[in-house]
Parts: sequence; C-alpha cells; structure tokens
Amino acid sequence: MRQYIDKLKKIGRELTEEYGPLNLFAFSEREDLKDKWDVLISVSPIPKDVKEFINKLIKRFQNDLLPSELVQISRFVFLEPNHPVVKHMNMFAHVENADIEIKNSSINNIKIRHAIVISSTRDSDKNKRLKK
Repeated sequence: MRQYIDKLKKIGRELTEEYGPLNLFAFSEREDLKDKWDVLISVSPIPKDVKEFINKLIKRFQNDLLPSELVQISRFVFLEPNHPVVKHMNMFAHVENADIEIKNSSINNIKIRHAIVISSTRDSDKNKRLKK
C-alpha cells in the first residue's frame, strides 16, 4: 500500500506544479464496492473544460499506475471548491503532498469509511502564499 500511496503523491506533486496548490486531492473507499476507490479532486480556478481536465487526469493515472492498481479506482470526481466535501475536508485536514488516513469517521455529518487525503488546502491559504 505504501508504494501505491507514494505513486499517488507523485501524481499530486505533478498536479500542484501544473495547477497550483490543490483544494482537495483524496481517495475515498466506496461503501457499495469493496476495495474500490473514488478519486476526489478540486482545483481553483475551476478549469474551463472539466471533462477535459478529468480526461487528462485519467491519462496521468494510466501512465503512472500499474493495471492492477488502476482497477482499484472506481471513478474520478471533480468537486467545485465550495462543495461541502471540499470545505469540510479543508477544515479537518490541511496537508500538501502528504497522506492522512481517515477511517470510520464523520466530518460535519459526512460519513467516511476510509479515505486517504493527499492534499487539502483552503483558498485563503493559497492566497496568502501567492502574496509572498
């Protein structure tokens, strides 16, 4: 699992280089599908073509992960920066290219069975960094 997470962190670093600090880059285990994960991503500003953004993200995953690792991903979910999941994760976890594992928790009434947060950065934190 550590090698898999390291690969995800590498993808997170590449995304940060291209788009700046990520509002959210996390993996949430599906409750309805055992051992399947949703990739949650949020960036600011919102890409003009979200579908194209997701397709580029999928290609990046295909290039960096083994087929046996790719089959663990159920779907890619783009969340706008003001989405409740993004806002609540930002309040709970503030990380950049690290990994926080969350199990059997609830964050502001959002149930989390198992999640791995690679990056979670508030817009206000990004603005402070841009002013430096």
